[in-house]
Order: sequence, then C-alpha cells, then structure tokens
Amino acid sequence: YAVPGARCIVYPWSRVVADPNRAEDQYTEGGVLPVTDFAENDLYRPGQRPGLHEHHVRVIKYHRPYHEQVADAIADPRTSFYIDAHSMMETAPVRSPDHGLRRPDAVLGNRPSSKLVEFGLGDELSCPAGLSDYALARLRHHLLTIPAPPGPEGSNPDGTVRLNDPFPGGYGVANHTNVAAGIPGLQVELNQRLWIVEDGYSLIPGRIDWRAGVVTAWVTDVLAALAQEPSKISASRATTQ
Repeated sequence: YAVPGARCIVYPWSRVVADPNRAEDQYTEGGVLPVTDFAENDLYRPGQRPGLHEHHVRVIKYHRPYHEQVADAIADPRTSFYIDAHSMMETAPVRSPDHGLRRPDAVLGNRPSSKLVEFGLGDELSCPAGLSDYALARLRHHLLTIPAPPGPEGSNPDGTVRLNDPFPGGYGVANHTNVAAGIPGLQVELNQRLWIVEDGYSLIPGRIDWRAGVVTAWVTDVLAALAQEPSKISASRATTQ
C-alpha cells in the first residue's frame, strides 16, 4: 500500500497486542485486546488473559498513539482521501462473518459496522455512494487489466470486488473520515492469495510489485475523481493507514 504520493502510516505491532481497527473500549468482534486468534484458539495461558488494567495500558501505549499519528496526517492540508488498508485470508476463518467461504479479490468498506455505532462513532458513510461505486469499478478494472505474473492455480485475480461484504468499515474509517469536511475514505481488504501461498506463507514472485502497480493506478483514479468533482466533495487535502 506504500504507493507514490501517499503518506503511509504503518501500525508497528501485531493486532493481537492491541487491534487498531477496534474502538478503545470494544470487546466485540475479537475486541481491541483479542484473547483468541481467528481460529478461536486461546492466545493466553489459563488465568493469563489481560484484565482491565492491562487493557488500559495497551490502549494508551499502542492503540492511541497510532491513531494520533493518523489524525495528524489527515489534518495535513495535502490530505484528500483516507485508506484504511488491510489484507485478508483466502478462506474465511472461524471468527469471521463469512466463515468457510472463499473470499473475493478485494472488499471495500464505507459503512461503519453496527458494533462501532454502539460506541458513538455515527453511522454516516465514510465515502459517498457514487465515489464508492466508482472506486470499486476502477479497482476491479486494474486487477484484471494489469497483467499479474504467473502464480499457482487459484492465485490469479478474477475481478471480484465487493462493497461492505463481508466487511463494512472498521474503527479507522469510522474515526478518521469526514465527508462533510472533505475527507472521504474507504477500508480496503486485499486477498492474500493474490501474492502469497498461504500454506507456508511464501511470496509469489513478482506479485508484490504487481500489487503496488494495481494500488497505485487505483489511487490515481480516485484522486482524479475527487479533483473533478469539488462541488460534491470539498477535497483539498491522501493518506493511507
């Protein structure tokens, strides 16, 4: 996701330490301090799960400073779009709403999950419907038209890109976007099968550069659309997470 022209703020910790895509006090959807992995295996020995004090310490030490960095980048006058960037497993694990299903090439999210609305983050779209549809179409286009280097069977892109299915927006887009203020944004989940053989997690040769080319072309299109429609989105200010 570190493409030319975008400021990329990388969360330097494992999400099992403190999950940056959850609200500070969120215990649902794995929680900000998950106690099981995505297969619902325990992450801690019996009796060692973090309590409320450890929860507070980790939020202060890991979660909050990262989001402060993101907020500072978004406040920069150069920022016009926010991307909350993730990758997803090829087949959905147990702790996922689409458990057992093969996932698409990509999922875009522009609607806060119902769990986040409970934390007072609002239920507004993080990106207007028209721009979201355009972004989806352009990502599908680039996945299919930029040639992917050869890879194992099943690793080639098939152009499947969905909106909010199975992932609506998480804490990032719910907390850091503001369409009315000219900062729309999308959560982006790219399927790891496009560049990784998950059995052993070996890289598919050439696919990292290919992925960067796809994302770069996509970001270029989104920013061009923003520049052409200032009356719809007052954008003068792109940051990626």
